[in-house]
Amino acid sequence: MAERDSKIRLARADIEFGWPFIRTKKPPETGTMIQFLIDIPGSGVRGRAIVRDIKPAEGMGVGIVVMSQEDRARYFTFLNKLQS
Repeated sequence: MAERDSKIRLARADIEFGWPFIRTKKPPETGTMIQFLIDIPGSGVRGRAIVRDIKPAEGMGVGIVVMSQEDRARYFTFLNKLQS
């Protein structure tokens, strides 16, 4: 299981199609629901995601399934800044 309350830093290479790849040595099983907090400049965004794919000892690709409209707007603004 992934470390509880562990902090994860996302880099441009960790984001594909707008969804994060979370680096962790012990990813949970595919299909596991997780809660997340992404610390971005000015605030953070919270939500819930499902583990879509794992790479043992590397991490997991997740699909965000629940996020408030405000957090979603901040998240995509942040992604746009990373890509420019």
